[in-house]
Amino acid sequence: MDSVTASESEDEQRIRCGSNLVKYFLILINLVFMVIGFALISFVVWIHINRENLVYVRLFEDASSHQLPQQQQQQQQLQQQQQNIPSGVVHKTTVIVVVVVVAAIIAFGFLGCCGASVDSVCFLCLCVVLIASVVTAEIVIASMFPSVKEKLFGDLSLRMHHQVRSDYNRTTFEAAGGQGHSAVADHHHQLTVAWNTLQMRFNCCGASGPRDFLLSAWYNQTSDGDGLYVPKSCCVLLTTEPDADQHPVVRNEPFCQIEALLFEDNGKPLTELQPSGCHAALVNYIDSYFRHPLAIVMYVSTILLQVLDVLLCCILSHRIRRRLAEIDLCESIDGETDGSEED
Repeated sequence: MDSVTASESEDEQRIRCGSNLVKYFLILINLVFMVIGFALISFVVWIHINRENLVYVRLFEDASSHQLPQQQQQQQQLQQQQQNIPSGVVHKTTVIVVVVVVAAIIAFGFLGCCGASVDSVCFLCLCVVLIASVVTAEIVIASMFPSVKEKLFGDLSLRMHHQVRSDYNRTTFEAAGGQGHSAVADHHHQLTVAWNTLQMRFNCCGASGPRDFLLSAWYNQTSDGDGLYVPKSCCVLLTTEPDADQHPVVRNEPFCQIEALLFEDNGKPLTELQPSGCHAALVNYIDSYFRHPLAIVMYVSTILLQVLDVLLCCILSHRIRRRLAEIDLCESIDGETDGSEED
């Protein structure tokens, strides 16, 4: 009898030890997901707060994102529709989807930690439902990513062409018309800085090439005697100073402008002009991160870890239900025993 009791006690200890290991591991996994979720949300908030100081963010914005009179906004929207300029709906939708998924990750991490800490089957079940939803969303996002990426990059191409032809360096001639301190003029100045930085960072010129500037408002506002066909940031530079985006120093500006005037996209080597477009350079740069093996491994590992989280939640929920059922059974047996003794 004693050996049977000792055997049952050892079995109970093993079960209790296994349950504790599952509980602590579940808490650890969900804490990791909560930290990742808060880090991603903090990063998005930081970008939103500091978007005025982030140069490349300007390439994804337009003047309508700034505070303009309603009449100017309506005129700008009509102009964008006529020129087939994207309104940014795809970008905004993508950001909203990412934020919702990250918020769900934080939510199921919190529910998983609470459920494992207080042995709550309800919290664990809610955690399983949220994880299943997040995994489904991640798989759908992965399957739709190639088409969405092409749409985003296509919209970016239209936006970049529009910025070069209509918005680049408009601050100068808008200031001459008495609009130098308006919100849209400030945006154009910051956009010009962003383009100069982009062209010097990636050794490129225009959206698809130097020819883009020959159709631009900047080119139309320069006098014929200036001999400027592309901005200085399109040329081969001598300086890499921090303020080079605003005051670039060109190695051979006259020859650069001659190459821009005679430029033909025929693959001939140029010595003083950057011949490639910035859209292709920026797309290749962004795409290199998406295609990086480490990014793919991290994405797949996250999904597998979430599946493991679901399994641990189910195991712990089952053991909690089993323990509660045993407690109810013992209480019912004790109640029956007490009733028979009273009889």
